[in-house]
Amino acid sequence: MVIRTAGPIIRSGFPRAGSAIGDQKRDEFIAALLAIMGDPRLLWLPKGADTTTSTDDSRYAATITWDATVAARKSTLGSGLSQSFNGTANRGTIPDNDRYSFGDGTVDQAFSIVALANPTLGTTIRTLIAKYQNPYEWRFILNANETVNITLRDNSAAISVNQVTNAAITVGAWSLLGATYNGSRSSAGLAIYQNAALVASTAAADALYISMDNTSSIIEIGAETNDEFWADSIALIGLCAKELSIEDMWSIKALVNAFFDLAL
Repeated sequence: MVIRTAGPIIRSGFPRAGSAIGDQKRDEFIAALLAIMGDPRLLWLPKGADTTTSTDDSRYAATITWDATVAARKSTLGSGLSQSFNGTANRGTIPDNDRYSFGDGTVDQAFSIVALANPTLGTTIRTLIAKYQNPYEWRFILNANETVNITLRDNSAAISVNQVTNAAITVGAWSLLGATYNGSRSSAGLAIYQNAALVASTAAADALYISMDNTSSIIEIGAETNDEFWADSIALIGLCAKELSIEDMWSIKALVNAFFDLAL
């Protein structure tokens, strides 16, 4: 709709990314999200000026390096942007740092992951984010049957614990996916959320699991060990050293709905 005034023409709708109003809305969204995350270690949202690198929006401002320019892979989503992934090569990497590790070989630390993604129907594993490029620590993936999987790996003992949703998620639509861990060194401490609702899942536990190790593995967005690539789009990924509650998830969903013009 176009509103005609005595002055310039004003177009209704969301402000354009990169405009002063658009930048303010983005900054306000990020500030509110970081506050809920409590101890954010990574927050990535696509930016209009991104090409071969992006900067994470947490206080650490880590550099994400993409396999190729992402300039043509972005689309408007409400007041934000989404970034497409082709399922065969696209990934972003961040060098190893202690802030992305949540175990020391003896004890684990609580942490959570949130991701706003639009997956397509596939026949292979698709990775949202992982610190799993051998040596292994943790990964958050969509299985070949569209179930969601959060895995922790005791790399020194080659033993894992995980939770996998009992049913496939809906594909071809935006979904706010979350995984939380309370640091209990057990699959019982893991939970999976979709659109702020706790999803029924089944544990795969090994009694010999002790804790994750703090390894040299890099962070990968959209891939795992330079394989198992994400297909379709991602608009947000956050990682924090906190077990997010269901109330936190609902608050994040409200922010996401408002900023990205969704109704999750």
